[in-house]
Formats: sequence, C-alpha cells, structure tokens
Amino acid sequence: MAICKQNYYKNSLIIEDIRTNTPYYHPGVFDFPNLPYDLPMISLFTGAGGLDLGLERAGFSTRAYVENNKYCIETIKINRKEWRLVGNGDITKTNSKEILKTAGLKIGEAALLAGGAPCQPFSSLGKNEGDSVSNGKLYKYFIQMVKEIQPVTFIFENVRGMVQNHKKVIEFMEQEFGKSGYGISIALICAADYGVPQKRYRVFIIGRRDGKKPGFPFPTHAENPESSLKYFNTLCALKGVPFPYQKLKKWVTVGEVFSRLTKEHYNRKDNFYAQLSPKIVEMISYIKPKTKMCWADLPDDLKFNCWKKGKFQGRDNFSRLQYNEPSVTIRTGAIYPAKGKYIHPELNRGLSTIEMAALQSFPLNPGNEGWHFYGGILNVARQIGNAVPPLLAEAIGHALKQQVLEIINGAGC
Repeated sequence: MAICKQNYYKNSLIIEDIRTNTPYYHPGVFDFPNLPYDLPMISLFTGAGGLDLGLERAGFSTRAYVENNKYCIETIKINRKEWRLVGNGDITKTNSKEILKTAGLKIGEAALLAGGAPCQPFSSLGKNEGDSVSNGKLYKYFIQMVKEIQPVTFIFENVRGMVQNHKKVIEFMEQEFGKSGYGISIALICAADYGVPQKRYRVFIIGRRDGKKPGFPFPTHAENPESSLKYFNTLCALKGVPFPYQKLKKWVTVGEVFSRLTKEHYNRKDNFYAQLSPKIVEMISYIKPKTKMCWADLPDDLKFNCWKKGKFQGRDNFSRLQYNEPSVTIRTGAIYPAKGKYIHPELNRGLSTIEMAALQSFPLNPGNEGWHFYGGILNVARQIGNAVPPLLAEAIGHALKQQVLEIINGAGC
C-alpha cells in the first residue's frame, strides 16, 4: 500500500548540538494536525522486536521482518502474529523482491526500513573483530536493501564501538548511502535522555530519500533538567525558534521502575534468575547497598584468581545498581553479577530477566498490553540485552514520521 499525500506544511529545520554534533529535528510549528498512523515499515535483524515495538507506537506498521533466531521468531509470534516473516529469516538467503512481496509493497512504498546488524563484532567488550568475520559483514545487507527497496527513510542501530573502533565501516556506509541519494545523519544517543532508565549509548544512522539531512528528536529527559533546558532554549533561540518542550524531565531511575514491578510480574513464566553458588552469594553479601563497593573491596580469599592478578578491570564490575540513578547498559549477561554492575540494589542476587526487561523499557503489563519472551534463561536474557529500548525507538520514530510526511509532500528542511 502506497503512502498517500496529506496536506501538511511545516517550516522545519535541523539544529546541530554544538556539544555532541547531534543534528536535532525541529518541526517548526506545534499546531499541525494529528499525523496518520500505519506507515508501512520493513524490519531487518528484528531480534525480540524492541525497535519495531517503539516504532509501532510512533505510527509505523511492520509489514515484513527478517530474523533467523528461532527464539526471537517465537517471541514475535507470541506478541505480534500479524508480522510476516520473510522466508526462513536468513538475510543472506533472501532478496529485496521476496521482502517486498511478503510486505505487500512495491519499490519506494516503504515509509521506513529499520534494523541493527549483529553488534558483537563491533563491541569493545568482545573480540572487536569488526567486518573481518562473517557476522561483522551483515551490515552490508542492510545497505543493499536500502538501495533496492528505496524506503522513504531508514534507521540503522549498533553499539558505540562501531564509531569508536571501526570508523572505516561508518565511512563506507556514509559513502554507499550517499551514492543512492540519501541524506544521512549519525549520532551517539543516550537512552536515558528519552525516558529509558538506563545509561545506554548506541550509534544510530538515519537517512532520508530526498537527500536532505535528517534529524533526531530532542531529548525529553536529562540528568540536570534545568541546565539542559537552558542550553536547548539558547540553542533554538539562535535559530529563531522556541525549544519544543516547556520543561525537561529528570532521568528515570532504577528505583522508579522497580517500584512498579509486582508479584504478578515476578511470577511470569519468562522471569528467570541465575542460580548462584553459595560462594557467589557470600561475595555479594560483602557488597553493601547504597555504596559504590565492587569486586576490589572483597576480601582476598573471596576474589577469583584473575581478579587478584589484575585481569578484571573497572570499578563498576561486581557492584550494585543504585535505586536513585539509571542503570548501566543492560547487556545479555546482566543476570550474572560478575558481568558488570548487575547486583540487585539491595538483595543478594543478580538481576532477573523481568527486571532487565523493565530497565529496557519493555511494556510488561498483563495480557496483550505487555511484551512476552520465549525461551529459557539464556535465550530470554540475550533477547532483552540485544534489544533497542522501545521508548528510545518510539522517540526516534516520532521524529522520522514527521520527516516522512515532509518528504512525500515535498516540504521540509
């Protein structure tokens, strides 16, 4: 189904953040009518559906998705039976014609192509092999699909290590998207700035088919709302426009999110806890609540040999989350205390999978309003840790939705 033209006009513009170089999208006016929903989207490397869920809330509709992990596929079937899987879900064994046929779309009709290729090859916590391994080359399929499907806009997401340690990959993507006529923007985004209770930094690349520079949404939250609001008011005033928000909210904390979890949440069948040995539990008991204690504060007789030899780095490792601040990045290993700052704020255990999902901003209400995960403890933890937080995806989606309508109406920046 093609996107129909609507009578919208906005004097929008892009405002560059001089501190972070992030290009923000400013709509120009705030009294335009409600924007239409159900903008058709195609999803690649869908995972557990966090990115798609957020974009759905912003007004996009997933017509087809490509994902080859059987646990992720089952998770999507549980939550969104109407989403259509392309073939067997293997991006290397499909093509744009099959994707478009599954989506019921023609070339150029998709409002958005979204996805994030596997991040492990680019993570600074892994082997950092980049595109020297097969998984590290999958981003090229995303580029290929953009060229062949010709969506109005696109979103690509990955870990911050891609811009820190693999700049050649970023430069290659910029060149290839540019050859296809897309205007692109790249930014390192903090999820906490959009209401996610987590200081999670991820790289996003967004593109516009009309060749104009796309923009990201302005933050809605801040560590220090008053000073941030003053900064953004000044930044926008320099362009002769008001900042879109009258106030900014303070970062959402672990305590706020955990206080909403009930017995019903903890009794869900997809809520798991890592089974810890008595020694690990004893080690955790030394890490006092409301402190910055970590592995280095343990008695020597309780430390692992690798810790004693100095091979275990970082003051955050084997420490407690704090109720009064956002969490650190929730990774796939967040169920294990030794994998990072993943000890419960007051209990002597690691995080449960439902706590991980809450910190990732997945909706967890009973029934169809909540998101449910398929698999055992390891597979559920992987799905949650690898996901894009839906609240962050929703914020980016709202900004892109407005830009989609500008493009199809020939207006905008």
